[in-house]
Amino acid sequence: MSVSMNTLASRLRKAMADRQLDQQALAAAVGCTQGAISQILLGRTLRSRFLPDIATALGVDIEWLRGNQHDEEVADAPRRTSQTISLPVILPSAADLAEMFQSLLALVPAEATREEAAQILAERLPSGFAAIGFAAPALDNSGAPVARKVPRSRGKARPAQLR
Repeated sequence: MSVSMNTLASRLRKAMADRQLDQQALAAAVGCTQGAISQILLGRTLRSRFLPDIATALGVDIEWLRGNQHDEEVADAPRRTSQTISLPVILPSAADLAEMFQSLLALVPAEATREEAAQILAERLPSGFAAIGFAAPALDNSGAPVARKVPRSRGKARPAQLR
């Protein structure tokens, strides 16, 4: 089945409405301009290089978005979910991260499955950063990170401190 202008535009419009996203919000999530989204919605663009990212941002299958699958073919398929964010990031040193991960791993019971271990680690990660004295960077008025030193104790973080 070939991509038709009406199918792509209408499916994009439907997916955006289902997720309550306007053109500007989708463009920001994808990393393109609002104009690029508009061109697709107007049927002027069928082969945008942003289509894979648009499908991911909307949690739909790209083949469905292009019109290569009927609605009923994907009705029961699980939707992919993703979240796109852009933040300035400053990470602690490798040594500090290794120390933090050792402390976090001590919280995982030996009999835990990989999934259970991942959940425990995900829940404790913010506490792990706090235990090594790491904080998110301060930002100036323009949103640029401001250099600052975060005081940190050089003692070993104990699992009890991470709870």
